[in-house]
Amino acid sequence: KYLSWMGLLQRRKKTVKKQLAVLLNCYLAQLLDTGFLHADPHPGNFLSLKDGRICILDYGLMTEVTEDQRLALIEYVTHLSAKEYSNTLGDLVKLGFIPEEVQSDPEKREIVAPLLGSVLEQLSQGGGAANINVDVVGRQVEELAEYYPLVIPAYFGLIVRAFSTLEGIGLTADSTYSIVDECFPYLCRRLLTDDSERMREALRTFLYGDKKQLSVERV
Repeated sequence: KYLSWMGLLQRRKKTVKKQLAVLLNCYLAQLLDTGFLHADPHPGNFLSLKDGRICILDYGLMTEVTEDQRLALIEYVTHLSAKEYSNTLGDLVKLGFIPEEVQSDPEKREIVAPLLGSVLEQLSQGGGAANINVDVVGRQVEELAEYYPLVIPAYFGLIVRAFSTLEGIGLTADSTYSIVDECFPYLCRRLLTDDSERMREALRTFLYGDKKQLSVERV
């Protein structure tokens, strides 16, 4: 026996919020552990089973993510969570968004990094589009485009599609839902258990930032 998620969204928002936490962890494991992601997570593709499990349907739209891209995504989300927006510039170079020349040119970096930080801060604050100043973000994105071409890699477009859909589901149950914040528990587990050099550096950056002292607020 099962209940469709369309029914859950209409009648049981508290249940949706609890199950969405499980579902989000499932998608994070697909994206960051296996590198093989189900890219069509709309409510019609989920069934809530009687025993509490979630059934995911329709694997016709998938995307693959390389190991290097997976590590870069973890570094990127770590920097977003820590509000270390200037460090996301290097992450976006690794992910294929920004040409290497922007990061290596101090003059361009000085211009681009603050603009990028302002845009990311608004986009990651939670509450969806209702809490975003579209005019400001639009102007800032246009200004960024003057300094480098905006490129969205094909694989990342499918990742954005998947996680923005999950965030949309979350917003139906909680108007302040933030997918960046909800990813944080998984992120912490990964940073504390992955012994690779890049993950150790990401953990150090999260805990210390650009300072030599531990940030108590981040522990």
